[in-house]
Amino acid sequence: MDRVIGDIAASLEVIAADRNARFIVQEPLPDLNHDRLAVEQVFTNLMENAVKYLAAGRPGVITVRGKTKGRRSIFEVEDNGR
Repeated sequence: MDRVIGDIAASLEVIAADRNARFIVQEPLPDLNHDRLAVEQVFTNLMENAVKYLAAGRPGVITVRGKTKGRRSIFEVEDNGR
């Protein structure tokens, strides 16, 4: 997941920089057995929306973090937008 999320953040970096925003990916993220395409679509949508809906006039910060709780992996995408 570190690589998947890192690749998504890198692909959105130009858009984020244009909007005065940055991504923070708190590694290591939990491993996940997944359908890569589906996971990429979900996280791309979340991270792209975080960039699109930033609050005007303040630098944007989008943080992606994850943890394991028992047999579950929990991922969070946090932003300081509206």
